[in-house]
Amino acid sequence: MPSQGQLLHKAFEQANLPLTITATAREFAWGARDSTSFLMDIRNTKGLGKNEFKQKFVAYLGDGTDLQVTNVDPALHQLVLTVQEPVREIVTVRREWMMMERRYIEHTDRQWTTGNLHCHLVGVDEGHLFFCELPNVVSTVHQAHQLLRPKQLVNKPKTAFKRQGEWFLVPVPVSECAKIQEAATPVAPAPFEPWGRAVPNVQTHYRNTALGVHIGRGPGRGHVADEIVVYGGREFARGKLQHPDHVPRHLKDWHEVLRNQEKTSNVLKHTNWMD
Repeated sequence: MPSQGQLLHKAFEQANLPLTITATAREFAWGARDSTSFLMDIRNTKGLGKNEFKQKFVAYLGDGTDLQVTNVDPALHQLVLTVQEPVREIVTVRREWMMMERRYIEHTDRQWTTGNLHCHLVGVDEGHLFFCELPNVVSTVHQAHQLLRPKQLVNKPKTAFKRQGEWFLVPVPVSECAKIQEAATPVAPAPFEPWGRAVPNVQTHYRNTALGVHIGRGPGRGHVADEIVVYGGREFARGKLQHPDHVPRHLKDWHEVLRNQEKTSNVLKHTNWMD
């Protein structure tokens, strides 16, 4: 009977996704030490061939973890992976160089798994690898895409919005553009009092900044827009939208910014955003 590792390799091969499974947690990452939990990361590779990814998935299966690939979409190079593992502690160690003392010190971070079933969408988006945790369990890649859509865009055609990574961009009706433009008034940076405490300054218009930062929903790895306006608790963007892993988007007019429904509450401390 094939092992979980063999079945996982086969599913990733069907999706044409590069995967390396490590035998130990320490092999996965120095700081993981003797962890028994499931671990997955995206690492850069040296593959420069025409059909080679410059990234790969690296996974440590853990001890007593139940992994199931419920669906593979070879055309999209994506799959749905469920992870079920017992409640246990995840201990990671990181080193920090102390310049003044000229030595390293170690920090230990501790978190616990929930014991719940977690569902992930794993694959390629615009040529770059990604994995994200879904808010609910689904069976297929198509269902995962629908679940990740913001509630405002459920059952909407793809022509109704643009997308860059986890961010959806919805054109603003002409009737609302004037109000947004009125809010887009440049504001000088907050002055500082003599003793160094910043004077509160209400600002609604920002340039060359990341989506989500000003409404508490980001940034992860920043998707930077030429202009952002926060109006009525909503965020709007205009101009060029850039991210190192995605094709630039050009927004001639104002677009409302909506983030997908990816679950982010269990992201480990001191890890990179997987986009």
